[in-house]
Amino acid sequence: MRESDTSKAWENLPFFEFDSQDTFHLPKRCPLIAVEFTEDSIELPSFKHPKAAAYILGPEMGNVSPEMMERADHVIKIPMQFCVNVGVAGAIVMYDRLISTGKFAPRPVMAGGPTESFEPKQEGLRLFLRSNRNKQPKKKV
Repeated sequence: MRESDTSKAWENLPFFEFDSQDTFHLPKRCPLIAVEFTEDSIELPSFKHPKAAAYILGPEMGNVSPEMMERADHVIKIPMQFCVNVGVAGAIVMYDRLISTGKFAPRPVMAGGPTESFEPKQEGLRLFLRSNRNKQPKKKV
C-alpha cells in the first residue's frame, strides 16, 4: 500500500478496518454510495453527492457484493460503454464530486479558461470563539 500511495493518504485520511461486511458501519449521516453498473444506477453526471459520503467500488474483475448493494443508500454508474479499472473509476467519481461543489468558475462557451472572475460560494456558518487570555480573573469576595 505505501509503495503506490505517494500522497500518504493513510496519514491524512481516516482509515477503518472491519473483520467482515457484518461488522462494517459508517458514522451517522454518512450514506454509502455504491459505484456499480446496473439498470437502476443513477448516472454520475446527474447525481447530487451528499455532503459526507462513503463510496464503495467492486474489485477489478467483479462487482460490489449483493450484501453491500443492499446496504447502499444510492447506486451510481459512470456512463461509459466499457469498464475502467477500479482506480480510474474511483478517480472519476472523486473528480465529479469535487467539480460538483460549485467552488469553481463555470466552463466558458469557447475553448480555454474562465473569462470572468468568480467568487466561490461559502457553505455553512463559521464560528469564532473569543479568547479569554486577555481577561483578568474575577476576584472572589
